[in-house]
Amino acid sequence: MLLFSFACKKESSGPNSNGPASSSAVYVVGSSFNGSQYVATIWKNGVATGLSATSSGSSHASSVFVSGNDVYVVGRSYNGSSMVATIWKNGVASVLSPLPDWTATSVFVSGVDVYVAGYCMDAGNPGAKVWKNGVATSLFGVNNRVVRSLFVSGSDVYVVGVSNINNNSVATIWKNGVATALSLGSGLSSDAKSVFVSGNDVYVAGTVQDTIISNSIAVVWKNGLLTALSSSYSAVFSVSISGNDVYLAGEIGSKAIIWKNNISTTLSASSSFTNSVFVSGNDVYVAGNVRNGSGYFATLWKNGVSTSLSGSESYASSVFVK
Repeated sequence: MLLFSFACKKESSGPNSNGPASSSAVYVVGSSFNGSQYVATIWKNGVATGLSATSSGSSHASSVFVSGNDVYVVGRSYNGSSMVATIWKNGVASVLSPLPDWTATSVFVSGVDVYVAGYCMDAGNPGAKVWKNGVATSLFGVNNRVVRSLFVSGSDVYVVGVSNINNNSVATIWKNGVATALSLGSGLSSDAKSVFVSGNDVYVAGTVQDTIISNSIAVVWKNGLLTALSSSYSAVFSVSISGNDVYLAGEIGSKAIIWKNNISTTLSASSSFTNSVFVSGNDVYVAGNVRNGSGYFATLWKNGVSTSLSGSESYASSVFVK
């Protein structure tokens, strides 16, 4: 289970604040195992709260965005017959669509508008959508669409994910619904995990894989130009910009990693990975997971110092600081 999210700026312009952080509230979302199933969970300053479900059954939270006094979380929950794309506003669940096997992967609030990206997890029924204030628009132009991350800048809506083009998986960005392939080459497949817009620059984090030797490497695209972050097995799942600094979160060789301006730092020596990065003032927050025994445990790093969020098996998908 690998679900990814974006990191965000301040509410007025997007998701990260470059000013000093005072009395910050740190939100992390994901899921926790309650002994029988995984339940969508939000941690606020380390205190866990289970999110209400659409029905009895498992659920998972993929992304969180805080706007004013409202906390928006998206993911999926069981409705009695299948998993459905779900949004929680201040802990109250609403189904985005009754269609089965859909999940919501990313949420972004711009002014009074709430945007959500999601896709169908059933490979036999592919599709991707963006919901704006609950009204869905399908993303077209490519086949077998999977969307991972969404970012709104002014009147422009950016969504990234992966498409099937000529039977090859290709990292794709949609700008206002128009799809553009980010990488396509002989023997290569690619996937876009996270998008962040800073001024006129569009950053996309993801992976490129050589299908011949099956080696995946972490990459970042800036305005469509690709830069490799590692020559060994690696992946990057989240990108965040603060001033002139580019932060990326992921893994190298099954170890949690953060990159700052393409320079990597290992966050954990254990089997681990990171899913989300958020910069607030001088502080860098990373949400991820560290393996302990037979399972993974949700973990938050602040400036490289780790805190376990749960004493039971759990999963951290996204972090947001207000």
